[in-house]
Parts: sequence; C-alpha cells; structure tokens
Amino acid sequence: MMEISELKIKLIDELKLEFENPMISPFAFDWEKGVDLLFEVVRCAGGFEPFKEALEKLLNSTDFNALSGFMTYLERYLTFVGRFIGEIQSEEELTLLPILKRLKLHSKSYPKLSRTELPKYIDKPECLSHFCRAYCTRNEVDHCKKDSQSLLPPWANRRVEFVQNASSVLVVMVYATLKHYDALRQTIENQKIKHPDVNSYLVDLIDDFKRWERIFVSIRGAEKIELYAREEFDEQDRRLREDTIDHLRREFPRLMISGDAGMGKTTTLQYLAYEDALRCQKEAEQNLPFYLDLKSLATGNLTLISKIFDELRRFPVEFVETRLQKGKINLFLDGLNELGAQVGSVEKQIQDLIERYPDVPLLLSSRNSHRFNISKTERMPVFGLNKMRTHQIEDFLSKMALPAANEVIRAEMAVDEVFADWLRVPMLLKMIIEVVEDRQKNPEYQDDPIPENTNELKDSFIDRLYQREGERDSRFSKITFDALTTHFATRLFEKKKSNTAITRDETIRILTEKVKSGFPNADLDYFLRVSTEIGILMVHKNTYSFTNEQYLDFYRAKGMPDDEEDEFDFT
Repeated sequence: MMEISELKIKLIDELKLEFENPMISPFAFDWEKGVDLLFEVVRCAGGFEPFKEALEKLLNSTDFNALSGFMTYLERYLTFVGRFIGEIQSEEELTLLPILKRLKLHSKSYPKLSRTELPKYIDKPECLSHFCRAYCTRNEVDHCKKDSQSLLPPWANRRVEFVQNASSVLVVMVYATLKHYDALRQTIENQKIKHPDVNSYLVDLIDDFKRWERIFVSIRGAEKIELYAREEFDEQDRRLREDTIDHLRREFPRLMISGDAGMGKTTTLQYLAYEDALRCQKEAEQNLPFYLDLKSLATGNLTLISKIFDELRRFPVEFVETRLQKGKINLFLDGLNELGAQVGSVEKQIQDLIERYPDVPLLLSSRNSHRFNISKTERMPVFGLNKMRTHQIEDFLSKMALPAANEVIRAEMAVDEVFADWLRVPMLLKMIIEVVEDRQKNPEYQDDPIPENTNELKDSFIDRLYQREGERDSRFSKITFDALTTHFATRLFEKKKSNTAITRDETIRILTEKVKSGFPNADLDYFLRVSTEIGILMVHKNTYSFTNEQYLDFYRAKGMPDDEEDEFDFT
C-alpha cells in the first residue's frame, strides 16, 4: 500500500499536463491544492481507506476492473461535494448529469455529452472534453456492470484511450473540488471543530504503548497479567470489594489504585488506555483515552487541567472542553506519589478537576493512598493492587518461560516461601524468568540458577542489560554507566524524595558532578541515550526520570554506605 503522500504525488503527476494547460483550465497556477482538499473531503465523508485503495489500483493499472471499481466514487464524491456546499440535500439520490448541473459543472453552450461530440470539445475551456469523456466512461462502465453478458467498451484494451478515460474521471473530481474550494474548505474547518479526526491521535497512543513495551527494561512479556485489587477503606460497614481493575473501573468511573513499586500500576493504566484506543478505533462513539504521567507536572508551570488541554492541543479547545464536560474522555493519571514536594499541590488540582468535570471517568494511581471527594457525600474509592496469586504465577510461567526455567522456578516455589513471595510482584516475576533462563546457559549457575535474594536478582538482571549493550556497542563501559546511574539516583532522591522527572539541564548538572569526581571521559549525551534505550531511564519532553521506582530504589541503595545498605528493604 502506498503512503498518502506518495499517492498524492502520483495523482498530481497524472493530472499535471491537463491542469497546467491555460487553454482548458482556469486553475493553471494553484491547482495542486485541490488534490489535498479532495483527500480531506473524502476523509470527512467517510470510507477513506476503500477510496485510497481503489485510487491506488487505478493509478497503477490499465485493467478495466480497476477503473470499474473506482468509477463508483465519481458520483459518490461529487454528491459529497454538493452536500458539503448545500447544493444537494442529504436525502437526494441523483445521477451524474443532474449532479453536474447542481454543481454548475455542465456547460449550457455544449449540452450534449457523447463520444460523437467529444472531438468538438477538445481544447475548449473549463476542461469540457474531460467532463464529456468522464460522463461517457461512467455510462459505458455502468452498462457493463448491469449486463454481465455485454462486451467491454472498445477502449478497454487500448492503453492510450484507457488512460485518457481514467484521467478524465480524476480531472472532473479535482475540478469540482477547485470550483467550490472556498466553500468546501470552510465546511471542513467547521467539521473539524465539531468532529475532529481522532484516528491519528489513537494511532500515536497505540504506537507509544508498543514502543514502551519494547524498551521497558528489556523485559520480555507480551502476555497480559490481569491484576486484582481490593478496596482499602470501608466507610459504610460493608464487605470490602475486590475485582480486576478493568471490571472495577466499569462499576466505579472514578477510582484510585495503590500499590508498591513493581506491582504493575503504570502497566495497568497504560494497557487500559491502549485497549480503549483500540476500541475507539472500531467504534467512534467510545470514550477517548488520555494517559498522563503525573510527574511531567514537576517541570513547567502548567496546572493539571492546562496540561490536559496542552497534551490534546491537536484538537480544538471547544472539542476537548465538550468531551470533558460530557464525560467522553477516559483519564488515566499515573504516579501521584512521584511528585515529591508537589504532591499536595497536584492533589488539590485533581480535586479541582473532579469538581469541574464531575462526569469524566478517572483512574488514578499512586504508591500511597490519597482521598478525594467525588461528590458532597461520597469519596473516591481506593483499591490496593493484590500480589499475584499462585495460579496466576503458574499460568504466566507456563506461557512465558522456557520449559527448563519453568521447571526450576516452580520447584523453588514449592520449597521456599520467601522466594514464592517475590514472584507475587509482577516485575520481579518477569525478571526471574529472564535471569534464570540466562543463567541456565552459563555453566557457573547451571546447578543453582535461582538468585539468593531480590538484591541479587535485580543486580543480575541489570548486569545482563549491561552485558547485552557491551556486546552491541564497544564504547559501552559498565563501570562508567553504573557509577553515573547510581549517582543520579542518589542525588535525585536527595533533591526530590521520589522518582520525580527533572529537566535535561538539571540532569546534566547532576551527572557532571560525577564526571568531575573521577569520570572525565564520560559522554553524557551518549549515557542518556543508552540509558533510555535499554529502559533504565525514561525521557518525556526533555525531562528525565527512572522508568520504574524499583530502579530508583536499586541504584539508590548501591550508593548508600554499607551499614545502611544492609538494612534497605529490596522487596
């Protein structure tokens, strides 16, 4: 399939000689804008992909079936134009000649459109020969469609005549667009305000999720882990509720999920936003998903509501405001606890958001519980993510681990309760699969591939990332990379007390401290690029933070004095 830009270029090349001939065309100097607008009209009218496919076949073939398949778009497109400019009513179904008359495309000076009259119209103004040829071609193709026993038109097997007929059909469509250009442009702009195209936004959101899946600390794990959550507060003397997050959000349009680092809060929110985007692509009336990493509010001066409008600035402000008021945007706000000293301010902004848009669905995540009022008498329910259950762990191992690793991990689970408890944290479960599979290839660990504790597990996993990058790039230095990352974690926590995003300039200042204290040859641009590629750090709009709090904690612990490190809780 050709890209849209390629298809436009090919169409322009096909029609160039006709529209740049001042003898027949009144649009000799700026006609190419009609091609761009034609594509916009079709997109607004609907059925863009079938039209694109049919046009591509026509431009790349001299087969009669390609022209026959495209011909249906001639009348349909001109009808769209007529309806867009108010010359044809929505309930009217007209044939080609009445449509041409309504659009003022039929010259009264030459009323007869037939093959016998065609020679008279060559080189006449207003592309008259093309209108005549397109009209005759439409009738001949239509006759063949209605009577399957009829012979093909004589020109069907004559390449030059076939190309002329196909070109005339396309000329008429572009000519009609140019003839009513201003009215069409105004109608489309009005349509964009009321019903903007959301598909490109959905495609970007889906691509972002897939890109995040690929780089997220290089953990293999396309298999979805369906996490359960249990209500944390019982204010009405009833049994605490429990279910999957996806089911809970359907019962409670506004809720918070809490859980320790690595429990899957970010993964859950991003995955649900991704699923909503796929659903919205299929059903236009579905709510538009919007995911926001709240730590992006730590830099800049935008409030939460302003940030939402800024991130959705591809759409008209009126469109976003109306959707929020009607509860037609699903908000996924991730990582309230990662805002450090700004948590209190953002808590108030979330409460303001709830009060201003009381119908908007909201799923909020945080490492700690926070309470928000969703009405004068009701608080937002808070659900704590449950650790994975044994059957979920076993199911995941069966699907994602190689048989040898699956066997060893299950055997260790059966005899070591502490080890089994590690695996109830989704991120650690994914890590253990990768580490055990890797160690089983190494003679040193073949007899005992299970790490002694979570500290060793994370260390082995990170070391594996380093080794993989060193094999790929000879410039990579494990010692330098580890020292810079450890220093960044230590100083980030000292400054922000959480995994808060900071600007690139602030990140460089912190890293430069380490460069000056013993790593003079370190290339910081290279470090930041590689650290984001392998998923240790993440970058969003020129701000940096750790991909997950687990990695902030891990590197921060490496920077502690030995007596403090021994007491650090790695689980």
